[in-house]
Amino acid sequence: MSSRTKPSNVPGEALSAEDVVLETGASLIQNFEPTKQLCAHLNAFHTYADEPGRFVEANHYCAHLTEGALYIKFSYYKSALIMQFTSQQRRPGPNARLIGIEYMITPKLYETLPAEERKLWHSHVYEVKSGMLIMPGPTAPGLRQAWEAAETQEMKHVIGLYGKVYHLWQTDRGDQLPLGEPKLMTSFTADGHFDFEKSVGERDQRFGTDWRKKKQLRQDIEEPKIHDDADFTWKSLSIIAEFESEAPGHGLSSAAGKVAIANYSYSQAIDLSRDSMDADIAELKKEVSLLRKELSRVSDEAEVRKVHFKYGYYLDKCLYNEVVDMYADHPDAYVEFLGSRYRGKAGIKRLYNGRFQSTFVNGRNGPVHGFLLDHIMMQDIVDVDPSGTHAWCRMRALMQAGTHKSVRDTHPRGHVQWWEGGLYENEYLKENGVWKLFRYRYFPFWHAEFETGWSLTKENYVPWPTKTFPEDPWGPDEIIDQKMLWPDTRVVPFHYPHPVTGKRVDDDDLRAPNYGQDAAGAELPLSLALPEGQERKGEGNTWSSEGSVRVLPELVENP
Repeated sequence: MSSRTKPSNVPGEALSAEDVVLETGASLIQNFEPTKQLCAHLNAFHTYADEPGRFVEANHYCAHLTEGALYIKFSYYKSALIMQFTSQQRRPGPNARLIGIEYMITPKLYETLPAEERKLWHSHVYEVKSGMLIMPGPTAPGLRQAWEAAETQEMKHVIGLYGKVYHLWQTDRGDQLPLGEPKLMTSFTADGHFDFEKSVGERDQRFGTDWRKKKQLRQDIEEPKIHDDADFTWKSLSIIAEFESEAPGHGLSSAAGKVAIANYSYSQAIDLSRDSMDADIAELKKEVSLLRKELSRVSDEAEVRKVHFKYGYYLDKCLYNEVVDMYADHPDAYVEFLGSRYRGKAGIKRLYNGRFQSTFVNGRNGPVHGFLLDHIMMQDIVDVDPSGTHAWCRMRALMQAGTHKSVRDTHPRGHVQWWEGGLYENEYLKENGVWKLFRYRYFPFWHAEFETGWSLTKENYVPWPTKTFPEDPWGPDEIIDQKMLWPDTRVVPFHYPHPVTGKRVDDDDLRAPNYGQDAAGAELPLSLALPEGQERKGEGNTWSSEGSVRVLPELVENP
């Protein structure tokens, strides 16, 4: 028995007589039922999904995986073994090479696939309507007409199917063995994707078929709507536009088409499917909204910080008119200072333009020669609420103040110099888009003279107000029980909870008892409570950002 003819372009020797005998015996004894299910032969062309325009002719040997499903459209499966004949074979022969596999499913099954999976599948509408897809059959005049009628009927079923195909053997580049990873293939979907007339025409000559006649016979086949996720390779309009601008009407296999393909990256192609785009756009809108809020918060925090620093610079140089103008016009605005409150714009003006301006600079707006009043602002913690209209800031101030000896006879303070350390727990309000000072609480809790230091500073170094306005023309609107000066070391309450535990500091821990004594007998803790008649509409709400609560619920201003 002679050996079988060796396929061309495949390494190795032809089958020996012994191998042929063994195979023949096995074929007579073993069960080959799965291969007996092959029931149709189709021919078309596949193009590489990551290199559209590079294509191979493919012969499909098909089987229905669910019996009778051909007539029940919602459960129609089909699979095909993709074969390629050698250059010496004009028609199917025993030495054809298995180069891939394709699965075909109905639209209903396709709809159930995840969006990313659907992008791997292609339609068959163009293959059918153009006459490219054929079922090779008899060419004798008496049989051809009947066969073409049966073929047209089969195409009515195939046209609505979606296919997923992988090639294992890149024979078009001369590989003698299946090398590398499987390659996703797709179908051509429009004129101009390749030189249709040349390639399909050569195929028709071999099989004795005519794509033009088949196109005419199929013109009445109804075209189904193709899902937006299918034919993903061709959804990148940029490659088509680039190609058409280079060489309109000459196909992607032309030189101009290859230039366009070289610049195309399938893995980064823009997904133009409507459903996927809508979902992506919705997700992007959500992300942009979150980023916009975060950007606004960070920007507002920076603005609040700048407002306080600017306040400090004006205060340094006794520019009290500018200081007063930085306060909100809101009737609830106030300054809390030395156990008293100056309420509303009128009260605030009384403090700065009355008490400070008259005492330090003899009523002028600006500095006087030889008087120092520098405030160093630092260690700021700013929190802006989600509405972007209310903010808190805790900040430390270190003041250097006094007079030069050259003015001791002309300045009412004489020759004096001192340090002051204080703490702010302030609130800010955005009015007409501008951040302004709102509720200012300043606790100047220690003083020290340069000569003796803070350990010898007398108690109550700065006199407390004892009269209110109008009895005292520069006096506060109310005196409150919040007097604290060195050596009192009570804690100024924090506007925020602990950043890790989320808890507030216990009231007893805010007190400062004498060493070794119980806190219960010490001065009551200080408070950030509002004056009578004011309320926080958001009190009790949780104001959080970046996964942590930013302000104690009882201090939340906005609902």
